[in-house]
Amino acid sequence: MPLTPPEVVAAAKQIEKVRREKAGAKGADRARPAEKALAEVGIAEGDQDNASASKTAEEIGQLRKHRGRRERDLSISAVISGIRRQADRTHKKLGELIGLWEELVPGQLAAGSRLTKLRGGVLHVEVDSSAASYELDRLLRNGLEGVLRERFRGTLTGIRLRVGRPEGGQSPPDSNAGSGR
Repeated sequence: MPLTPPEVVAAAKQIEKVRREKAGAKGADRARPAEKALAEVGIAEGDQDNASASKTAEEIGQLRKHRGRRERDLSISAVISGIRRQADRTHKKLGELIGLWEELVPGQLAAGSRLTKLRGGVLHVEVDSSAASYELDRLLRNGLEGVLRERFRGTLTGIRLRVGRPEGGQSPPDSNAGSGR
């Protein structure tokens, strides 16, 4: 049964009196008893556990706030920044190499080829036709690959050519479609 404020004050005075008798008046005057402070606020000695419990609950709440899982950011800005970082990385890797490629490869072959990726030091080049692939292969074997390696600041261990689709992205029409074979 909780005590009313006048009873709390009376109980605090009683506790203070008993402590003074035990410790002597000299010791009790130096430090303010905790019970007296609680009595002034309106908390009885039995209710002290409730006060410490609420303080502990408050501390746990603070810890949960700081240590808890953060909510995921569902906005599109994270996706955009990720794409931007990837594009910057790709541009950094391939940017210098694209400039060298356009400078060293003859114009018509450079126009019909695309540098698709640089992975593990191997440059992947997609060309429009097998004839262009053959011409580029001859150029690379006759010294162009060595010149590219010398002038490129990054690591270039090889060049892989691949015949790709035309710019429209559609495959060429099949010539055997209506022949019945």
